[in-house]
Amino acid sequence: MAPKPNVENSKSNRTQLQSTEEILRSKTLSEDESKPPSDVPGYSIHRLLGSGAYGEVWLGIDQTTGRQVAIKFYTRKHSLDFTMLAREVEKLVYLAANRYVVQLLDVGWNAEPPYYVMDYIDHGSLEDELRNRSTLPVDEAVELFEELAIGLMHLHGKGILHCDLKPGNVLLDPEKKPRLADFGQSRLSHEQAPALGTLFYMAPEQADLGAIPDARWDVYALGALMYCMLTGSPPYRDDQGADDLATCQTLESRLAYYKKLIGNAPKPTAHRKVPGVDRALADIVNRCIVPDPKQRFATVQSVIDALRQRKEAMVRRPLMLLGILGPFLVLGLMGGFAAWAYNTSITRAEADFRERAVESNRWAAMFAARAVAERIADYFEGLEYQLNSPEFVAAYKEFLSHERVQELTPLFTDPNQNDLEISNRLTQEEEQIVLAREEFVDLEVRQKLNRFVDGWLKDPKMPHANSWFVCDRNGVQVAAVWDKDTSNTLGKNWSYRSYFHQGETDWISCDESGTVRYHGTTSGSTKEHITDKKVSEVFLSRATNTWKVAFSVPIFLQNEFEGIIGVTVELGEFISFEDGDTQYAMLINGRGGMNQGMILEHPMIRDAQKNLREGEQLDERFAKRQVDFAQFKEAQNYFADPLGYDPRHRGDQQKWVAGIVPVTYKPNGTNQSGETGLFVVAVQDANTVMEPVRSLGQRLARVGTFALLTFVIVTASLTYIVFRSYRQSRRSLSRFYSPQTEASSLHELRTILAPADDLAKTSQFGS
Repeated sequence: MAPKPNVENSKSNRTQLQSTEEILRSKTLSEDESKPPSDVPGYSIHRLLGSGAYGEVWLGIDQTTGRQVAIKFYTRKHSLDFTMLAREVEKLVYLAANRYVVQLLDVGWNAEPPYYVMDYIDHGSLEDELRNRSTLPVDEAVELFEELAIGLMHLHGKGILHCDLKPGNVLLDPEKKPRLADFGQSRLSHEQAPALGTLFYMAPEQADLGAIPDARWDVYALGALMYCMLTGSPPYRDDQGADDLATCQTLESRLAYYKKLIGNAPKPTAHRKVPGVDRALADIVNRCIVPDPKQRFATVQSVIDALRQRKEAMVRRPLMLLGILGPFLVLGLMGGFAAWAYNTSITRAEADFRERAVESNRWAAMFAARAVAERIADYFEGLEYQLNSPEFVAAYKEFLSHERVQELTPLFTDPNQNDLEISNRLTQEEEQIVLAREEFVDLEVRQKLNRFVDGWLKDPKMPHANSWFVCDRNGVQVAAVWDKDTSNTLGKNWSYRSYFHQGETDWISCDESGTVRYHGTTSGSTKEHITDKKVSEVFLSRATNTWKVAFSVPIFLQNEFEGIIGVTVELGEFISFEDGDTQYAMLINGRGGMNQGMILEHPMIRDAQKNLREGEQLDERFAKRQVDFAQFKEAQNYFADPLGYDPRHRGDQQKWVAGIVPVTYKPNGTNQSGETGLFVVAVQDANTVMEPVRSLGQRLARVGTFALLTFVIVTASLTYIVFRSYRQSRRSLSRFYSPQTEASSLHELRTILAPADDLAKTSQFGS
């Protein structure tokens, strides 16, 4: 039983000489393989292989050699010009021994019905292959395309046009090499009779009953075959067009509609989207299937030449790419190495200059820190001087021994009650504390002690301070004097402050509700109060919005801790540093806690403080500016001043290189340095530091750019010469192999053959 045709292929693989009635009859006969039309001497007939417009093809066995053969019976005598058999046999005889054509073995001219015997190709046709696989891989399709083109070239060289090339007429041998078959529509060079091919494989100008056979018909069919192998469908075909063709009632109307359909259809593009199809291959296919024959390849030889040029270009392409890209690859490698060397040199130079700048800034910061330490030493010296004053000691002992003082001060041990004031919301106990604090402040013995402290502020021997104060052993402030601030801090407990206890920061916490709590020292504890000189954590003045620091020393009477005396100083002029155009200094808080990294002194802050009026607060943008303290610890890194300071007022936020030095002091009786938590940072404009490196980099960049341009110009010139020579060689090759497009028809060729009748009479295949 012959295989059932695929619907797609059945619509697009139909030879036009077969009518609708004959198609139905062929289908019926294809399904009836019970008996061959007749016997063939010397051959046993086994089964029907298929049927077509003019007859049936059966599988036979040569009884002498056992070779399988295909026997074609011409059974449609009523629709067959008897010369059809002679014509096909004539072509097969003439093409004997051609490996691209199915070979003729025997002919039965006078049999009923007539037949001829030919090779049996048991691997089926290209149509079967496409039915099973839909499409072919690009490499396999190109190989078949080339083989078919060579086969057609051999035919054309002998003056034969196939005129009905389609997948069903291409048989595949065991090596998958193509064999051309079915020469029923073929024409010799001296024949001018029309020949109709198969829908969508037939050139549009071929669809004319008055057309003269032309080599470009086979070129079109060859391109359509290649398109079908790549996409699974012939070009210009769609379901709507195929259905409309099927509705045409006459052959003439069908042919006219087919020509119009091909002529108006858009250029096929599906093959260009197939992975692996290069532009050259797609252009070759397009030039084969272009509707206008004048734009089509003139001969199959031209197609072969184009394929050869494509293959040569593909072989040359890697060499061309290497020749073109090679110098640029070398340039890239050299450029990469040069860039690496350049970056390495510049980076090392920057590191060296930065390290020198850091070291220079450290020396500058060290001198500034030494000046700060000397000022701190002055305050500690002043505190110790007053602490050793017999008059003060006597007045303080008198204060501590006063009976009412001893009764009142225990009421003030909770720092969280410092802000109590008389109001309707106070409890009786809280109101009692407020009244007791007022009484405490007015005690004569406390005021007598306060007069000593007042003298400290006015004493010209003492360094300038914002306030002097005295706290008892519980942290209650018992005496104080201020230069500007009039805050009432007397009678309040300050034991949570870092100038009173040994902690690094103030003892403050905040619970989940946001309530702030102050945690003072335990009354009488010797483990928590200070035992030596102490520099407090910085704190923000409520009155001026400026940062302050306190210096304190403990009071010991008969080796018992009895309180502290301290002094608060407003920061702003601690650093003695001559600011320049490219270098200046800052004072930074280095202690842990929420204020770490706070800028305490800065040229911009000093200028702003000098311009403050009486009672005016420092602007918030100066008062609360912090830096990443860890960044300052890594002084070799660049950083941007958060205040955006530029000594030369250029308006941009400069990058700076820093040198950082801690401020220390000497506690009593030791040679060790005490940590203040303050750091002096000297910074220098990074652009100024790196100016020599930048100049060097610019010179190297200019030299490198000049070398690069020289290399590119030379390489581009050589590439242009090579590419131009390559194009000229391709044009020469194209002119050598490609004939003029006007030389289109093979009917002008003359092939000397015996007439068909003579062939029939003198057939060497016998019987």
